[in-house]
Formats: sequence, C-alpha cells, structure tokens
Amino acid sequence: KHYKFIIKIVIKYNKKYNNIFLDCRGIIESQAISYRYHAEKLGLSIEQIRSIVITGGGSVNREILQIIADVFEKEVCSSSVINTAASGAAIRALYA
Repeated sequence: KHYKFIIKIVIKYNKKYNNIFLDCRGIIESQAISYRYHAEKLGLSIEQIRSIVITGGGSVNREILQIIADVFEKEVCSSSVINTAASGAAIRALYA
C-alpha cells in the first residue's frame, strides 16, 4: 500500500506544476519501486540478478524499460516473444 501513498504525493506535487508528463512518469516510477519492494519482501536477492526481462505491452516502451533499469540498477530487456501471458498459461495447462 506504500505505492498508493507515493502516487498520491506525485499527483499532488505535479498538480502544482500542471505537468501531465510528470504525473505519468511518477506513477510508472512508483510501480517500479513497488516491484522492487515486493521482490525484496518475498526474499529475492536483487544483488544476484544479472538482468530483467520485461514482457507485455509496456515492454515496447523504452522509457518504461529505463525506469525499471534505474530502480533495480540492472540491465533490462524486452522479450521478442509476443503473447507471453497466453504462452505461459498454455504451458501451465500442458503440465497441469
């Protein structure tokens, strides 16, 4: 729930300057911070990660990839495979 607090702060701050770009960037940054927070909370050792592969619609956006790379301080790349969520579901169904 800490990320909701961050989003409220970002939007409140940026309303003062009336900059929608900063609102969007701030929300994406807060999501990336939330990813890292939850990964660490689940016991994932960030230091042992060499790179991060991003999938889905956001993976085509270079700015989003850079924000995630900055937050995790790791190399980030996108998957060349399309429909990765559907592929993952099919693989799980195959072995269920």
